[in-house]
Amino acid sequence: MKDFAARVVAYAAAEGLWRRGERILVGCSGGPDSLVLAVLLARVREQEGIAVGLAYVHHHLRPAADAEVDAVAALAAAEGVPFYRLDADVPEAVRKTGKSVETAARELRYRRLYELAARERYDRLAVAHHADDQAETVLHHVLRGTGLRGLRGMLPRRGRLIRPLLAVTRAEIELVAATLPYRPCIDETNTDMTYLRNALRHRVLPLLAEYNPQIRENLCRLADLARYDTDYLETSAAVCYTPAIRRTAERLAVARKELANWPVAVQRQCLRELWRQKGHSLSYEQLERLRQWVLSGQTGTRQKTAGVTAVLTATELRVGEIPAPVWRTEAVYPDATGRMQLGEVTVRRVAESSAAEETYVPRETAGPIGLRYRRPGDRIRLTGGTKKWKDWLIDAKIPREERDTIVLLADDRYIYRAFGYVTAANAAQYTEDCTVYRTL
Repeated sequence: MKDFAARVVAYAAAEGLWRRGERILVGCSGGPDSLVLAVLLARVREQEGIAVGLAYVHHHLRPAADAEVDAVAALAAAEGVPFYRLDADVPEAVRKTGKSVETAARELRYRRLYELAARERYDRLAVAHHADDQAETVLHHVLRGTGLRGLRGMLPRRGRLIRPLLAVTRAEIELVAATLPYRPCIDETNTDMTYLRNALRHRVLPLLAEYNPQIRENLCRLADLARYDTDYLETSAAVCYTPAIRRTAERLAVARKELANWPVAVQRQCLRELWRQKGHSLSYEQLERLRQWVLSGQTGTRQKTAGVTAVLTATELRVGEIPAPVWRTEAVYPDATGRMQLGEVTVRRVAESSAAEETYVPRETAGPIGLRYRRPGDRIRLTGGTKKWKDWLIDAKIPREERDTIVLLADDRYIYRAFGYVTAANAAQYTEDCTVYRTL
């Protein structure tokens, strides 16, 4: 145990798994792996300046679990550390969610452990995954389909979760377990081949080892390489896209032209980051469909991917809460002085033309002239005729969310000016009998 413990403590120091003064909760099933981890941490706690507690999660799947609870409680008492029993009703979770037993058990187990850690003020949650588990995880990810991040397998530290045994093998752990004065608990489900993890461990990896006896070591090496390569790629990509992301209270945006000029790897990292900041993740298929849409999609189109709405403007990809078009009913008409104001736009009816910021409106109109927002059926007066305002907005590539904010000088049917966007054909071109509206 002494040399083994020294290796684990050195690994923990290199990876920054804990600091002096911290409290570590160990998830302990009583099996050889978690038994060794629990005893190791209990026996180095004074040397390392840490406090240790053991927790057993009862999944209510096996009758033998009742005896295992007692065994872990006895272990905690013998090593002089606190013990906690946690219950997770996995059969009920499977019934309610339809998830597999493996998935439901894992999710509930970690949920209960994190809740306990928060309640009892533990800084870290330690689990007993080791190098063989890492090899199985990487292979599992490859079979399921993964990218560079998935090839990292399990990380030594992820938030409060730590894995101090990740650099040692199952065989080394079992040798240490045989020297301890405790009998490990054996989970009979570990040989059930209906679980993919067990099939990988007992069938697939031994078969692969016939072709390469170093398969487990190679998979662990692959995880290590992928981990550091991923860290470098993500850090370097962030240098490109972080300054390019514009943020408002409702949404994120990035310039389409800028994104298109980045390498594909940076494009993908940027899109992942946009979705991550909105609390969602993208599968490879979703990511590629999204990337192609951003690069070649039609301006004004929108889509919802992985729970997040995005829209393409002429210049940007906008991601986040993008309201659907809403017809705004506000309208104002000239007061006794001929003045009217809507939003930031103020105009006045004047007797004659004398300035550039003026709009000419024929005296005969389809209703009173006022300032308002768009309405169904609006048309804009242009040289040679009129055009549907909706079509003009589309052709001009005006983003959907901006269209309802445009202040218009209009009657009940025709638009004569869209402030900040377009002025209709000079009324003098189609009638000399017109009214002048000056922008103030």
